[in-house]
Amino acid sequence: MEIIKAEPSQIGKFDNFNNLEEMTKFANTLISSGILPPNYKTAESVIATIIQGKELGLKAMTALQNIHFISGKPTLGTNAISALIRGRGVDFQTIKDAEPIKNAEGKTIDLITTIRFFRYSNVVNKVLEEDCSFTWNDAVAAGLTGKDVWKKFPKAMIFARCLSMGARRVANDILLGVYETTEMADSTNTNYNLDEEGQVTIIK
Repeated sequence: MEIIKAEPSQIGKFDNFNNLEEMTKFANTLISSGILPPNYKTAESVIATIIQGKELGLKAMTALQNIHFISGKPTLGTNAISALIRGRGVDFQTIKDAEPIKNAEGKTIDLITTIRFFRYSNVVNKVLEEDCSFTWNDAVAAGLTGKDVWKKFPKAMIFARCLSMGARRVANDILLGVYETTEMADSTNTNYNLDEEGQVTIIK
């Protein structure tokens, strides 16, 4: 029996496979090679992720590294959302990044992140701007701030929620309704970890 050694560059072969048997065989090769994230245990999970990635316009390896399925629904991390919308003509600028909101006595009573999105409109023939904001108090109202990851990375979590909400509002035709990973995890009580670089690991 011929043993195929999979390399990262070979993942593009999925674009050329004509049937499920070929895809399954190569997906198993990828799993056994060790080049995939450890959460991929079955060929079915690899194939489903790559197919979902194609729907969003992502290459196979990008999809495998950035798409997480939670309760059967695909999600994307903030880095993938940023790359995806910027690659399709939507830009954004962080106006406020967990900026303190103070009361009259100078005491910090909230933190706010504001992201400004830019997208060209063929209808009005100009670039449109739209701001999206999310605050720590928004997270408190949603019952999120008791979770360890929100306590440990408040700035990153507020940014992630703000980016996700704004991107869906401005570019839902690109995201196709896909939610940011921590947003879906929080809404389904799915456990996860976040590292210093903003990478999410789902705990199963």
